[in-house]
Amino acid sequence: MNYYTLLICRLYNKLGKDKLKDCKFLMKSPSLLLLNYIILSILLCYGVACHPEKSDHGNIVYPKLIDSQTALRYPAEAYRQNYQGRVIIRILVAKDGNVSAAQIHKSSGYKILDQAALDMAKTSVFKPGTVNGMPKELWVLIPVDFQLNSEIFIEDEIERWRDKTQNYFLILASDSSLNRDEILKQIFYHYQSMVNFVENSRTLKANNFILNMLKEPVRHQWIGFEKMWPLAFLLYLDYENRFPGSPYTEIVEDKLISCLEQEIKFLEDDIPLQAKYAELYQSLSGLLKTIHDKRWLN
Repeated sequence: MNYYTLLICRLYNKLGKDKLKDCKFLMKSPSLLLLNYIILSILLCYGVACHPEKSDHGNIVYPKLIDSQTALRYPAEAYRQNYQGRVIIRILVAKDGNVSAAQIHKSSGYKILDQAALDMAKTSVFKPGTVNGMPKELWVLIPVDFQLNSEIFIEDEIERWRDKTQNYFLILASDSSLNRDEILKQIFYHYQSMVNFVENSRTLKANNFILNMLKEPVRHQWIGFEKMWPLAFLLYLDYENRFPGSPYTEIVEDKLISCLEQEIKFLEDDIPLQAKYAELYQSLSGLLKTIHDKRWLN
């Protein structure tokens, strides 16, 4: 039996250490095995600690995390700086399940991550712990993991980016007194940040939003690829179409060419993958050829 299955069993409090053999059913069922790892991913994202139920001081049942009024969010600056790590929070849980005190037990090495974990911990709610069956104020250690490729943080980053994008569009549409070229410059760097983010994480979660941003007929040409390949390079194409005459058009086009060449090489270096995604390969190559032809004509 793997360690994670054991951990899930202990977390559910359905099986004791003396009944571990009964937990093997988790490994025999594909659906339950999938559930095993889904639960594990939640465990890693929220850092729910598992404590022994007994100690030398009597029969102790440690407090269990139920919820937090403050969502655990990856600080934007930490994401941009590629900070990641584990924070261990020491929490004093009162008899009513609320947090009486919280402090950093072990730092991640980054104050910004430590503070985000501490903010979440201070508003957490627990099932109170007991000693010999009686409610008792107890200390617990809660690890909080900040991982750049964690699904929950990827979704959080995409949501923040989407909101900022919509804000830029509103500014352009509503205030003609602003320096348009300066706003277009900010939007270019904003688009570039998402392209870099997707290239690093290789996530597909941004694809639907990106496709919805594209104008027809460009959007229609890329529908169907959103579930198979990261499409962040299309943001550069959207920038070209959305802001014609921008002083940054040539730079954006250079970035688009670089992205396309990178994705094409990625496929060409893996022949079976290229064969599997032959239609995508043709679309990428076709777009690259179109850009080069347009430049040659100009």
